[in-house]
Amino acid sequence: MSNDSHRPPAPRAPAPRAMFMLRASAPRTPAALRAALGLGLPIAIGLATGHVQHGFIATLGAFTGLYGAGEPYARRAVRMAAVGAGLTTALVAGQLAAHPAWLGVLVVAVVAGAAGFCCLAVQIPPPGVVMFVLLCATGTSMPSGHVLRNAALVASAAAMCWLISMSGALIAPLGPQRAAVRGARRAVAGFLEAVGTPGEDAARHQAGLALHRAWTALADTGRTDEAATLLRARAHHTHQRFAASLRGDPVPPQEESPAPPPDARIPFGLPATRTLLAAAASRTSQVPGDALRIAGAVLVADAVTHAIGIPQPGWGAVTAAAVLGGVAGHGTEALHRGLQRSAGTAVGVLLTAAITAARPGGVALLLILMALQYIMEVLVTRNYALASCFITPLALLVIEQTGNPLAPSKLLGARLLDTLVGSAVAITVGMFARRGGAVERLRSRLAAVLRDSAEVFGHAGRGVQWDGDALRARRELQRGLIALRAAYDAAAGELPSVRRRAEELWLAVAATQRIGYLALSSSWRSEPGAVRAAPSPAGFAAYRAALYGVADAAESGGPPAPPALPPDGPPALDRELIEVSEALGLPARIREHRAP
Repeated sequence: MSNDSHRPPAPRAPAPRAMFMLRASAPRTPAALRAALGLGLPIAIGLATGHVQHGFIATLGAFTGLYGAGEPYARRAVRMAAVGAGLTTALVAGQLAAHPAWLGVLVVAVVAGAAGFCCLAVQIPPPGVVMFVLLCATGTSMPSGHVLRNAALVASAAAMCWLISMSGALIAPLGPQRAAVRGARRAVAGFLEAVGTPGEDAARHQAGLALHRAWTALADTGRTDEAATLLRARAHHTHQRFAASLRGDPVPPQEESPAPPPDARIPFGLPATRTLLAAAASRTSQVPGDALRIAGAVLVADAVTHAIGIPQPGWGAVTAAAVLGGVAGHGTEALHRGLQRSAGTAVGVLLTAAITAARPGGVALLLILMALQYIMEVLVTRNYALASCFITPLALLVIEQTGNPLAPSKLLGARLLDTLVGSAVAITVGMFARRGGAVERLRSRLAAVLRDSAEVFGHAGRGVQWDGDALRARRELQRGLIALRAAYDAAAGELPSVRRRAEELWLAVAATQRIGYLALSSSWRSEPGAVRAAPSPAGFAAYRAALYGVADAAESGGPPAPPALPPDGPPALDRELIEVSEALGLPARIREHRAP
């Protein structure tokens, strides 16, 4: 039996108090300034030319500036162009389907489902699907006519935001890559400090994520000049330090100018967009189901707000998308996030009413909107509830200027009722529209990581580290490790009966994560610093067979046979294989490790 008294308890879904906490985030001031400028310019042009309403309609396209911040410029260029085209299409679809009302409700739901699928598939962070629903719902309430003119205005503002966001490439073309490598170095340093503490597993996962982000960012540059080579060298050296610690080897000191890597290829990278979309559409993916839930919540919320006669309905659909869009789990997690986002939206409605009551106009309204955009962009990655307090008045104030504005006295009541309906529908859907099979997906992810680890160990046993098959195996394993933790978090966020079953697998999940990272560290043994002797080829083959055996047991739910361990293997890997085998064979052991 392994000694697991030092193991931390199973992670739990975030407590309600987490809605008031600020998460750590990279500095977003440059991105916030660009987004504020992109939103302000169309309004300023409208004010200067005497076409104020045209300026506000164009500003709907400026929400393109909320996407792509921090990404490498090559990826950002494609993603922002796609977002701008999507927002324009959403507005046109809404305006064409405005009458009869039932058609508009249906089209808004279809846009929500399509945008939700794409955002979840390619992992677009908040605001994600929200702005697509916002523009479609706004289109259904705009005065009829001028569809092409409005589309041109929105597209022109989106193009303006694209240019503003891409302007940084002229000053610091490798700025996003530098930030990603700095983040990886900080995360690895944090992991090294956490080794041997209860926070080791969490710190290892964060370091793995940060290294993956750094390599993914570096994969987006084809440059081979001195600056790019130095960044690859720093990422390579940082990964060496991480791998050495995982193996138990001496960790080399951090260097500012390490030697260039022996191979110019990037070990990890982001799959092509078409690959991500194809994976999301596969039979085993949960993305289509999540997209359907978003569409269903938007449909019901929009239909109810129309049925009860709320003036200029549509905000209920936007609220439902904001509450449900991007939620990884259901059950209690959906409740917590729903309350978080609902509270932020309600506060934002009150702030909107206060601003509207002051009747700002012209330059004053322009400055208020730019300030809201700036604050929202700074907060969006740190706490979405707080960001919602500013997203809501920003969106509502812009919408009010694009059509027939409501009187302040009617605005407050209508939008609060919208928010209440949209939140209630989305929370209900999130809690009770079952995904099904959360624990089964967790077991499947666990088995996939064990098999991917076996393949990586197999390549290491043959002394092959950098050929195409070995690199693909490493990339699959790294992505699998990220997906495994996401699957656990999703299952742990379900209703109590499902959460308990997920927590019973936590020791197996944690041990599998450690096995995966040990497998990845074996790929760096040919690098300087890999001083510990590797198992023999026969030993690697034995580990590969043992991992496949445990993976089969993880997927079937039956207890695994005791793994046959080679005599020349590293003790750390032996320990983790025994750990995962015991955890799968005796899941009741986890109860003593569950947090109170």
